[in-house]
Amino acid sequence: LDHVFIRSFTILTFTQLNAFNFWAFGNVKTVSETVLGITYAHIGHAAYLATLLWLFWALVRAGFRQDDPPDTLRRLFIAAAYACIAPFMVLTAMHERYIAPAIAFLVVTAFLDRRLRWLAIGFSVTYTLNLLFVLRPSDLPPAELAIRNASSFAVRIFGAVLNSGMFLWLTVRLHSLLLPPAPDREPSS
Repeated sequence: LDHVFIRSFTILTFTQLNAFNFWAFGNVKTVSETVLGITYAHIGHAAYLATLLWLFWALVRAGFRQDDPPDTLRRLFIAAAYACIAPFMVLTAMHERYIAPAIAFLVVTAFLDRRLRWLAIGFSVTYTLNLLFVLRPSDLPPAELAIRNASSFAVRIFGAVLNSGMFLWLTVRLHSLLLPPAPDREPSS
């Protein structure tokens, strides 16, 4: 948590560190480089704060009913999953392992609301693919590892596209997912 929520706002220096997130679409740059006078770090910080505001707005708009404990638990886990996926997707300096807390919340959420099962499976698959991408065994000398990593560009882009699509879907649907489910689409217990 220290690396995700503290150090990514302070001392880490690169846009992405092998994470399949929005920053994986570009070349690795230092966070102090600018686009239109704004540093990459500040772009990531603004995007993260925007996701937090979106989450709070969706929670307020959905209401704070506490008379239905199973539904309250379901909503809590959906909000927690979103709150853990958001920094991984938009902040700079994310490692592949920083999405691990979100996976745990997504697995529980999938049991509480079947509409999110495919999301739990999707992020679990991309997390595994991301770990294999980074931790694959190699007997190559360090100078040749950069060439091997560059040859894995397609894997990185595939993971980033899949994660980005799932995160955007979750962001757009967040409010409706936080509402009580329709009677014909009851979440499983």
